[in-house]
Amino acid sequence: MCSKCRKNIVGNNKKVLSELVEKARTFIESTYNISIDPKAQICFESTDKIESMIKKGKDQHNCGNDLPLMSFIDGNNTIYIEYEIPALNIQELIIRELVQFWQISEVPNADNELAEGHIAFVTIQFLSFAGNKNLYKSMLNYYESTKNVSGTGYRKLLKKLITSDKYRDNPFYLLMSDDGHEVNIPKRKIAGEGDYGSPYIPKVFDRCSSGELRY
Repeated sequence: MCSKCRKNIVGNNKKVLSELVEKARTFIESTYNISIDPKAQICFESTDKIESMIKKGKDQHNCGNDLPLMSFIDGNNTIYIEYEIPALNIQELIIRELVQFWQISEVPNADNELAEGHIAFVTIQFLSFAGNKNLYKSMLNYYESTKNVSGTGYRKLLKKLITSDKYRDNPFYLLMSDDGHEVNIPKRKIAGEGDYGSPYIPKVFDRCSSGELRY
């Protein structure tokens, strides 16, 4: 780890960790118009403990395990994330695990490749939103080229989003539809409509078109 990253390690700072969770949750829910169960429990542990738990654990849900960061969801749907890394990397893990938590709750029968691609897609969009160009480009290049399931899933999901307008570029809608849900997808605005609906056009004009105004 470089000296710059080492300086940005969060550690077991509960206040900062809580803020990172809230920011990640807000990003997902506001960007994709979905809700994540507020009962989702996130536990932060040291890197060594997370690594040990992953090796010993059973009935774990792992995603994106081709990346050098450690997190998982246990059999009780509790999320575990390492904290001995910089804040942006922690948020990246929170994003990934909250998306996986949503998948377990809402689309348990989703195609595994699409599910992995979904996690990669949301992670990429978050890194772009966070403004870290170097990490964003690095991860984007990885998912666009790797033969691992996260990459093949990312490219498969992206193709589906690009070739069909019905999902409104929302990967959550795509997975719900793929899982057999009836999805109430908002329609695109019709040209000419404003943010508050159709423009007001009075039947009788209430202002004179010429001459002096009269009240």
